[in-house]
Amino acid sequence: MKIKKSYFKNAYLLIIVSVLIVLSCTKQETEPKYPVFGIDKIKDIQLIEGRGDTFLNWIEKDIKDAVVLYVSEQNPLNTYAAEKLGLIKNIYWVLPNAYFTNIPLAGKKIKKFLNEAGGFNENEINKMRMVSGCLNGILSGIAVDICSPRTLQLMEMPVVMTIDAVFFRVYAEGQRKSKLSVMKHFFDEMTFRKLRVVHMDISYGTEGGESKTMHRFIAEELYEGISNPDIFQADTPPELWRQRDMAENMLSGGEDTKVIEYLEGPLKQFPEDIPLRMLNATAMVRAGKDDESFNELEKICKKDSHYCYGFVDLGNILIDEKRNVIAGEFYKRAAESLPDDPYVMQQYRDYLKKSGRTE
Repeated sequence: MKIKKSYFKNAYLLIIVSVLIVLSCTKQETEPKYPVFGIDKIKDIQLIEGRGDTFLNWIEKDIKDAVVLYVSEQNPLNTYAAEKLGLIKNIYWVLPNAYFTNIPLAGKKIKKFLNEAGGFNENEINKMRMVSGCLNGILSGIAVDICSPRTLQLMEMPVVMTIDAVFFRVYAEGQRKSKLSVMKHFFDEMTFRKLRVVHMDISYGTEGGESKTMHRFIAEELYEGISNPDIFQADTPPELWRQRDMAENMLSGGEDTKVIEYLEGPLKQFPEDIPLRMLNATAMVRAGKDDESFNELEKICKKDSHYCYGFVDLGNILIDEKRNVIAGEFYKRAAESLPDDPYVMQQYRDYLKKSGRTE
């Protein structure tokens, strides 16, 4: 009898295990297979002008109960609205490494940033705690982990990613490195985590002038490199990317005349590349070559209307340099090119008001 009992007990266990294996396999077969960041080509990826468009994309794609990986230094207010609608359940917010250079003090530094950013409850901020290199807690009723690219945990669950290209300008300044080098570093960190990506938005960050027109290429290179990971996995970046990065790095360092000289070669090699031409137009206005800059930007604006915002950017440079009269020509051209854009028209109105003019 003992032998018989043992036999039936083992047989019963065997049946249970078999059923569990079948159910597990069935689940694996029905579970969507999402592309892995840095390994697979991510096809569900969109370039958007500003972070406000992210929310509309999630609704359009019927995203529900998602884990969001939010890469930006800007307040993710739209994500909280998304949580109320059941689109997302928690956020991993990635900030530049500069906030995490001293981990014991990182919590205090990030809390200060959150208080200054506005839109958050001070009591919720005070209750947040550092856990495994990330500031963890509840903000506006949603679970949030605020991490750096380096301290972000390994994530088993699929994620919806939203990346603000402005992040890389701030990231580069904090690290004192070029934009291209920090983009590569970010790519490597995310690839190491084997993120499974449900959907991705990459924002130019043009809302309210957050990002300069000459930096539009950063979002475009991110899009291209994440869509085709072989680009970032290569030993050297594409030649065009390297030349853009070199010119932008020199321009950010105030080497305006040297930028114009440097770009002579790249512009012969890539004469139709709008980012190179925009960098050149910016360098020219800083070097006092206002007419040349204006004429070049006119041509660029006609080819791609998004670059018409460049008239505002260069007008701002001229205002900073006290060249107010010529700045007016740039603001006026921006308003003529983008008459329905609230930001552009406000910039033009502000200029007219400060100049004591009306039109």
